[in-house]
Amino acid sequence: MERSNVLLLSGLLLCEALIAQQESAVRLKKAIVPIYPALAVQARVSGEVVATLNIDAAGTVRSVSCTEGNRLLCRLLDRETMSGWLFSPAIGSESRRTIAVKLRFQLMPTGTRAQELTPIFFPPYEVEVRREIPPATVHRDPGPDRSPGDKRR
Repeated sequence: MERSNVLLLSGLLLCEALIAQQESAVRLKKAIVPIYPALAVQARVSGEVVATLNIDAAGTVRSVSCTEGNRLLCRLLDRETMSGWLFSPAIGSESRRTIAVKLRFQLMPTGTRAQELTPIFFPPYEVEVRREIPPATVHRDPGPDRSPGDKRR
């Protein structure tokens, strides 16, 4: 009987610790989906980046930096949009917190249905941004005898 009381008590303490840990976790309250960078679409670049967000005690993003991932996507990351994210206020003595957000930029085939182009959020801090590959543009060579401005036939 005494052993079962010890097990029950340790189970309760574990549950209490898990609940306290969840309550102190930084919860995302508002997120703005970043736009797929136009230059990356033109270059046909897909990939992942990790954005590090520094958050103040009120839950406001104070700075954004791209810490890993595709170099072009990192350079083009819309830091202003990421600064619009809002998190739960700090509890207790926490004042500044740092969150790593994984952003996946995925190009989808031409003709993809609109529902499949919707951004997807994966808790707690992961987003997949999708964009349709634009149709290829064909440029015609004017030929060796004519320049593009030449109207002769």
